[in-house]
Amino acid sequence: MNFKSSLVKPVFTLVALLQEPLTCLQTVLPLFLLQEAQASTFHITLLTSLLPTMAILSFYWGSFVHTIHSGKKIQFSLILSTLLAPCFFIFSSLFTGPWIFILSATWYTLFLRASQPARLEILKRALPHEARNDFFAHLFRLAYIFGMVLGPIFGILCDREILNYTSLFQITALLHLLSAFAYIALLKVIEDEKPKPTKSRSLLLDPWRNSISLLKNNSVFTRFQIGFFIAGSGLMLAKPAGDILLSNLRLSYCTLFLCRTVLKGLGLIGSTKKWGQNLQSDTVLFTSATVALCFCLSQLSLLVSLFFVPFVFIAYLLYGIAQGGSHLVWNLSGPLLSGEQSSCQYSSVNILSVGIRGAIAPLIGGTLLHMIGIVPTMLSAAFCITIGLLYFQYAHKKSIMVNPETV
Repeated sequence: MNFKSSLVKPVFTLVALLQEPLTCLQTVLPLFLLQEAQASTFHITLLTSLLPTMAILSFYWGSFVHTIHSGKKIQFSLILSTLLAPCFFIFSSLFTGPWIFILSATWYTLFLRASQPARLEILKRALPHEARNDFFAHLFRLAYIFGMVLGPIFGILCDREILNYTSLFQITALLHLLSAFAYIALLKVIEDEKPKPTKSRSLLLDPWRNSISLLKNNSVFTRFQIGFFIAGSGLMLAKPAGDILLSNLRLSYCTLFLCRTVLKGLGLIGSTKKWGQNLQSDTVLFTSATVALCFCLSQLSLLVSLFFVPFVFIAYLLYGIAQGGSHLVWNLSGPLLSGEQSSCQYSSVNILSVGIRGAIAPLIGGTLLHMIGIVPTMLSAAFCITIGLLYFQYAHKKSIMVNPETV
């Protein structure tokens, strides 16, 4: 299957711009629910847990894509998952209360993640290694710049009650729906291949068997998964406490969007190019350690904002820097470490890992929040991230000892 990169790049750019408004709103959904829909700590903990847990179902979608070698079928998977993702948000105004938004956000996350393996496999086949890294980083920066512009506008619209949050979600969901049609433009530039026959013993168990086999055969990817699982669990532990913390600060919507779009965006845009330049198959673990350090500092800064509010701005600037690296490492680890193999299964394992820790960590975080409060919970999360950081450093040194020629 050959893609004309001259068309792939504008199509993926248009899709990123159409999807960013809903992504931007999704970042502040817990705060909308707390302040507008009378959501409780239970609702926020449940939402925080369900969003990553949906990755387990997305994993099956991605594993199915892995068994497909037909270009048009991979693209059909991408179009269908993109069409399905925003459906419930479009009809959210027909219901009241937090539950419709918990359902909408969960469904959206399920199919947004389900689209990732096909999306990344298309980019892998369309672009050479260096061009792929550069374009992916550029696309991420561009989307965030757009989000930085949209964020304060959304905040002003909500603060002045020009549009309520329900209407905003409906409008942005329709834009996301349109992005699916942009992928159709690639149909005419795909040279199809005959599917390679695959032996399937169980639709339920085969994806797990394939993932275990992959982890056994690729030690670097296995170490990456362990470190990301530990550090990522720390972030998920902190999520319910962080949302309640921000709600307690009583910031305006404009300020909240400023933090979660503009400040995060500045950190992300300023760092993404550097992250991309340093990211190679032999530096994935070291880069991940640096990402974990930035996340840990951002969580500690957010905690300090309880006592000195301006630290909330520092926290989101640091979070943006960390997210710039995390986004590249998490998405590109599959194409980087898969070699000549299809990257779909690697990307699916990444998604599965998110789902497993999402089924556990936020619930533990919500329980800790209820039992010991915001400060101890945030400190526990920072400690967990630090353990992940130390593991990444250990794994990187071990990889160097085994393969010194990669240094």
